[in-house]
Amino acid sequence: MRLYIAGIWWHNTSAVPDIFIPKSFLFESTFLFAVAIFSLLSFIIFYLMRYISYTAKRKHLSSIYSSFISEIILCETEEELMQVMQQSYIQTIIYKWLSRPIGKRLLLKNLIKIHRNMSGSAAGNIRWLYMHLALDQDSVKRLSSPKWHIKAKAIQELAEMKQEKYISKIYRETNNKNVYIRTEAQVAVVKLTGFEGLRFLNVVSQPITQWQQLSLLQLLSLKNKFQWDKLPGWLKSKNETVVEFALRLVEKYQRYEFHNEVVYCLEHPSALIRKQSIYTLKEISQPHTAHLLEHYFLMSEKEEQLCILEVMQAIGTKEQLPFLNSLLAMEDASIQYRTHKVIRQISVPDLGYDTDKISGEAA
Repeated sequence: MRLYIAGIWWHNTSAVPDIFIPKSFLFESTFLFAVAIFSLLSFIIFYLMRYISYTAKRKHLSSIYSSFISEIILCETEEELMQVMQQSYIQTIIYKWLSRPIGKRLLLKNLIKIHRNMSGSAAGNIRWLYMHLALDQDSVKRLSSPKWHIKAKAIQELAEMKQEKYISKIYRETNNKNVYIRTEAQVAVVKLTGFEGLRFLNVVSQPITQWQQLSLLQLLSLKNKFQWDKLPGWLKSKNETVVEFALRLVEKYQRYEFHNEVVYCLEHPSALIRKQSIYTLKEISQPHTAHLLEHYFLMSEKEEQLCILEVMQAIGTKEQLPFLNSLLAMEDASIQYRTHKVIRQISVPDLGYDTDKISGEAA
């Protein structure tokens, strides 16, 4: 084979056909490669310069905003607030920086962050500034964004700044198909209206995660009166997660009047609901609750049986001992072990139960 590169022939004795690479092709390839490298380096340098400029601008703005917000926080009357706003450097901030997206976004971010760590009049002043600068209008506009993260953040801002006047707009998102949007909306309505915010349970068809249920329970407060008449409907909801959350409400706030409704949930098609019903009955137990659980034990699955025994350990009395003693004949070792623990907890000497002997048999 003979290879011709840049006017020079290279010889090889192989029978492979000759290959010819023109000099112009090599020059063009080298030139294109050099242009590509130069373009890449130019882009990197441009990006770094832009990033450095952006970072410096943010740092400068944060410093200005810090002084601005500090003065607002210290005001005691609305008249003082207006006097602060009339200062020349603040007017410059408003006309120079708040007309730009970066300036507005950064101020809003700082206000939200500071408000979370404030209370009383200081937090009220932050909210006053938020509305005085019409930042609430910006948050509302972003509720219409097709991008889920922008919409979720807007809901978060409105809730943090206690904008109850936009509650109807937020309610519309409590059943959003996007889990992040509806999670923020559900948290927001509870933050803004307390127990009354739970009315979204009447219509929500999307699942409420267990983490979300715990978050909502943590936010709820009984400072305001709540009408519990909606709860029976939630316990019969087609949405299993609504039923689960309703059971958690009954459990946490010990609503004894819903004992019968909770007992009906023991026959729910969902194993998760049945299990939660058992734990809920522990907190609202009545004299006949343990007997009901005895009856249900025979038709329940093993995991539920273990839950029943755990609850009986807390609410059981000597009246359950004959039933519990009969369970020691079951072949399942875990049932025997748990039953033995319950018997030791509630057994009494006058019935003649030798708990040490039972312990040896169970082992």
